[in-house]
Amino acid sequence: PACWQDRAFVVSDDGHLYALALADGRLLWKHVASPDHQLVLGNGRLISRWAARGGPVVFDNTVYYAAGIWPSDGVFVHALDCQTGDVVWSQTDLGTLEMDQPHGGARAESGIAPQGYLLADEKHLYIPTGRAVPAVLDRRTGKLLYYHLQRNRDIGGSWTLLADQFVLNGGAAFRRSDGSVAGRVGLPPMAARGNDLLRATGRGIQVDRWADGQRRDRKGKLVPFRGLQTDRVIELDSPVTALLVADRDVVCGFAGKISAIDFKAQANEWWHAPIEGTVLGLAYGDGVLVATTDRGTVYAFAGKPVATPSSPAALSRRSEPSQDAQSPTPPIQRGYVLAEDAADTALLRELANSSGLHVVAFAHSDNQRKRVRRELQEAGVYGTRIAVLPFEKELLDALPRHFANWIIAGRADHGETALTDEQIDRLLHPTRGIVTGTLTRSTLESPRLDPDTGSWTHQWADSGNTVCSNDQRVRGQLHVTWFGSFDFATPNRHGQGPAPLCHRGYLVVGGVDGIACVDAYNGTLLWTYAIPGFLADYDGIHHDVGVGETGGRFCMSDDAVFVAWEDECLKLDLKTGKCVARFRTPAASDAGNR
Repeated sequence: PACWQDRAFVVSDDGHLYALALADGRLLWKHVASPDHQLVLGNGRLISRWAARGGPVVFDNTVYYAAGIWPSDGVFVHALDCQTGDVVWSQTDLGTLEMDQPHGGARAESGIAPQGYLLADEKHLYIPTGRAVPAVLDRRTGKLLYYHLQRNRDIGGSWTLLADQFVLNGGAAFRRSDGSVAGRVGLPPMAARGNDLLRATGRGIQVDRWADGQRRDRKGKLVPFRGLQTDRVIELDSPVTALLVADRDVVCGFAGKISAIDFKAQANEWWHAPIEGTVLGLAYGDGVLVATTDRGTVYAFAGKPVATPSSPAALSRRSEPSQDAQSPTPPIQRGYVLAEDAADTALLRELANSSGLHVVAFAHSDNQRKRVRRELQEAGVYGTRIAVLPFEKELLDALPRHFANWIIAGRADHGETALTDEQIDRLLHPTRGIVTGTLTRSTLESPRLDPDTGSWTHQWADSGNTVCSNDQRVRGQLHVTWFGSFDFATPNRHGQGPAPLCHRGYLVVGGVDGIACVDAYNGTLLWTYAIPGFLADYDGIHHDVGVGETGGRFCMSDDAVFVAWEDECLKLDLKTGKCVARFRTPAASDAGNR
């Protein structure tokens, strides 16, 4: 977050900037980045298509933030009055820029993708863009000043720091005035204080100082140069994962520990405390040190050192499922549930705790929504496995099409449903959807297969290698409906890996060490089948598996995936991923033609 006077500003994946009172957390005002309210599934959560991933920065009584992940869907940068939330300016054209692309000679319409905390100075607004270099706007007007994507194709990152005359990003120091590279400074963690730059260097901290000097250019001529000169190095016993300068101390985060070093004096560690997990973030203000970890735990330290902080388990409000509770047996084990009425919080909690389901539930009053959210937050499941939304037509229309594997229809108070047949048809999974409650319906026995929907069951579309799916539904402009990541390694995108196959709502993907099946409509990982070395590379450069030359190694039927592996063809059940048959080639392994 960023703070100003009596308030803190935070952004959210729901596409909003929130102004919260520092005293009690009250909502003072909020601002939505996009005029549209379409929702997508992102890493298992329901989020805005224009999630606010450009963290806020405050400068001159104005707060700035950015939203939008995919430039083709639109990118929004807003400058707002800190007191009132009134718009100072809005920049809405950053997703439709005709610009040079990373590959030399390529020029196309694309844009920036905000990812990271924004930075500001008197003239400029700096927008980190994840893997690429920052884009720089005129802070007063929002006009794009420069974004040197092609020139710096190998540099970038979401972490950015202003130091001296430079903006540091991706290991390089860029001149603020024009974005040109002044030199290399190494990767974070690092922190700036006055004329000093402190950098983590493995098991140590290097303290550098900005200074003017001279160096020879490519023609051997001496030219003015401003760069870093090493002042000293502080040796440590562990790799530093986070770094902060607070008063006279350098605060370092490690795996399992946090410590303070008096770097202005003897450079000794005078305090440390154990931490569960790895420290990823540090902040300091009003005598309080705050640390966050990869376990999702927040630590706060103040006053004189104490023996050991309370364990995260003691601080956690998460409740585990009761051993005596009779958990319901859901008709599905993985995927998304749409519950028309959120009144039964016990049911929602048990669904999230006892299965691989994500739940979207609707509340029919403000009081109900607040109560249900509070109870689910106390149970530790709200926001990660469950979302509670107001029952409004606008929100129903904003939900992704066909994402719901299970719809629980009907109100708890009178049993009738307010969902129309049209709404259910739009939201229900077309091949594996179930409706229970007031209505009973299943597409498991009678899939609603649209005759205009195509399939891609082989490497080149079908057994005839037509390279055509015959799909009549897909039209431009395409939009993302879900995204996510799994613990499943796939070949490098340059490595000629096999095409993902799609049929009847199943998306089958080849991996380095096996096969994975994903729900094509919502991104739920359904199963994986391990085959060590399945897509082993043969050149060691791009993990090149050469499918363009050798052809695909698996294909699909209505109910199975067939995988060619060594001297066998494996038949995997499409629903479960279990191997149900093995076929061997009749020819001997040393035969010339098999």
